Amino acid sequence: MIKNFILYILFILLLCISHLTIAQKVGLVLSGGGARGITHVGVLKALEEHNIPVDYITGTSMGAVVGGYYASGYSVDEIEAIVLDESFQNWVNGKIADDYNFYFAKKPDDASWFGVSFRMDSAYNAILEANLANDLLLNFVLMEMTAQASQTANYDYDSLLIPYRAMGAEVFTQTEKTLKSGPLGQSMRASMAVPFFYRPIRVDGEYLFDGGIYNNFPVSTMREEFNPDIIIGVNASDLKFEEYPHDQDDRLVGRSLIFMVLDKTDPKLLDENDIFINPSIDDYSSVDFRKASAILDSGYTAALRSMEEVKDKIHRRVSREDLDKKRDAFKSKHQELRIKRVSFSGFRDNQRQYVERLFPMNDEGLTQKEVKAAYYKILSEDYFTTLIPTISYLEELDGFELNLATQKERNLDIDLGGLIANRSLSNIFLSAEYQHLNQFLWGHNLNLQLGEFNQTVDFKTRVNIPWVSPFYLEPRVYWNSWNFLVTDDFFNPDHTPTVLRQIDRYFGGKLAFPVGSRRKIVVEAAHLNNTDRFNNLEDFSTSDELDLLRYRAGKYAVALSENTLNEKMYPTRGRSLFIGLDYFYGFETYRAGTTSALEGRQTNQRQWFRLKVARVRYRPINRNWSMGYNINAVLSNQPTFSNYTSTLIMTTPYFSLNDARTLIQEDLRAPNFVAAGSRLIWEPRNNLQLRAEAHAFLPLQNLSEGLGQEAIFEWDFHVPVVAASLGLVYKTPVGPAGMSFNFYDNSRDRFNFLIHFGYLIFNQRATD
Repeated sequence: MIKNFILYILFILLLCISHLTIAQKVGLVLSGGGARGITHVGVLKALEEHNIPVDYITGTSMGAVVGGYYASGYSVDEIEAIVLDESFQNWVNGKIADDYNFYFAKKPDDASWFGVSFRMDSAYNAILEANLANDLLLNFVLMEMTAQASQTANYDYDSLLIPYRAMGAEVFTQTEKTLKSGPLGQSMRASMAVPFFYRPIRVDGEYLFDGGIYNNFPVSTMREEFNPDIIIGVNASDLKFEEYPHDQDDRLVGRSLIFMVLDKTDPKLLDENDIFINPSIDDYSSVDFRKASAILDSGYTAALRSMEEVKDKIHRRVSREDLDKKRDAFKSKHQELRIKRVSFSGFRDNQRQYVERLFPMNDEGLTQKEVKAAYYKILSEDYFTTLIPTISYLEELDGFELNLATQKERNLDIDLGGLIANRSLSNIFLSAEYQHLNQFLWGHNLNLQLGEFNQTVDFKTRVNIPWVSPFYLEPRVYWNSWNFLVTDDFFNPDHTPTVLRQIDRYFGGKLAFPVGSRRKIVVEAAHLNNTDRFNNLEDFSTSDELDLLRYRAGKYAVALSENTLNEKMYPTRGRSLFIGLDYFYGFETYRAGTTSALEGRQTNQRQWFRLKVARVRYRPINRNWSMGYNINAVLSNQPTFSNYTSTLIMTTPYFSLNDARTLIQEDLRAPNFVAAGSRLIWEPRNNLQLRAEAHAFLPLQNLSEGLGQEAIFEWDFHVPVVAASLGLVYKTPVGPAGMSFNFYDNSRDRFNFLIHFGYLIFNQRATD
């Protein structure tokens, strides 16, 4: 009898223990931390490998993003692939991938370092846009990747694969906001709206910033919303200090802005029965997204170090097979992501018509790929800076609706830049662009470049017309001046300066059409009025009267081009292509100076055709090495001008090395030539490059000088002319700092040494 009673008691105790074990619920709290939040993926990976269940998730900032993906049905392997892919870098930095980069809208490269943007409110007050990152791509990606999970959960985060909460911050009333319903991508994005980096997102009529402002480690939210039996808290941020960190202040002061703006993780929020995982990520900053792999590994390692404690406190297990079945069952309820309607908020009627034309709706709706391509076309236009997409499922449509909301127009961009160099090439670059949108998108741009070597005043207006086949019109007028006499070289005292001053006056316009997403065709018609003053001899005196060459002509051109290079100077990835046919028809007026063998003044008609082909390609070899090449060819029937020097000036140059545009290279000009170059780039660390390059120029038709200074064209093959360079480049956030030793196979500028900060980018001469 007693034995049976004891067995009964033991049975009851075992049943209670079993019930407690089965009922044990686990909450996962993921802190904010910017790029350091990628460590959460590593923690999830370790938990899944050891069959540790996750029943609830609360997250802030990047913790809300990683947690949102996991709660919406993405596996750890899928999330790992997302954060390690190069596309992830593009999302957080606002860079469009090559497949969707609408080259048709790309603006020409210039020497700008940075820009500031102003928008006008309804009272025409100027408001400075202070955000550091372009968030338009990130906004769309988060909505696109979570739209189906939001629909399956009926926009209730308790009905996601894993119940979930994200944290936001409302700064006017200084309150934290717990996001528990609505489009999931919107809540994830709002939770990571770091002040001064990403713009805030309007949720339920209120602008929300990064939840880390008031609750970066949402343990309290986990308890209030879900009250689990045990909490695993993962820190990806800085810890709260009880006293001044004398031993760490030098290292931490660089992150002082984050310390001031965002709340810090406080491990004391956890109970003694909870688990705190603190990965070793002090060596990484909040913007080190390129170190995603190492940051992820740190979370995985930290979770493995804590696994014994995790298993001691959490007795329940969920196998990967059961979790995958649950995930597949959730995803099976997803509706196909097909957009049946596009709606607009904040647009005027004529503005809506412009954007609406980019989404050619049909009875079947738009596929995910079609919507993405149309949205990315919008991103290609600098005008759209406050576009907020929302994707929602509507029963009456039996599909999804894409809503595009704009908050304010950006009207004015100011870009500053230029060049600082050891030679007399230094200049200041200033650009101002005013944009406005009605049925067409208008952009009015004024560029100024001021220096000893080059001065430019350039004004143009681009009118984008989104008809069935979009195109733009671009009337333009510019004035360029170059003074090659000042291109001295302190490190090359034997340098012989070129006595040449050039002035271009251009009045014309372009008509452009896209060819797919990567190329465009440009038709050009312009009137040129070029003036050149030059000396015919290497030895010159200040008393010499310079020759004068004036060429007034019409230019008619058509060109096919593409450009996916990742940098406007010193690229390492991508390609470019240019195929252009030019026709010049005009009159040369020549007046002889004191160094000319000719006398007086003469006027002659000059016309010719020219075909130019230029191909550039860069490819990675491995993680640290890449290689590039270029191929150039020019075929023309250019005539000779009044004398040798005037003909040389008008002959097409081959710009081989980085400073070639600042030199008149007699041996690198010909009316007909082929040329090729090769570049080898070593990147031992991010932003640091060692570049070696070599070029060969083969003129098919040589230009030589006769006894009376006349120009002579001869079809003949000579030994190729060689140019080579070895340089070191460091890419700063605003522009490259470079140092190069250059070699040209000619007598005038055989060697030169260039140190510069900024871009050696100048307005192209109309006849180049």
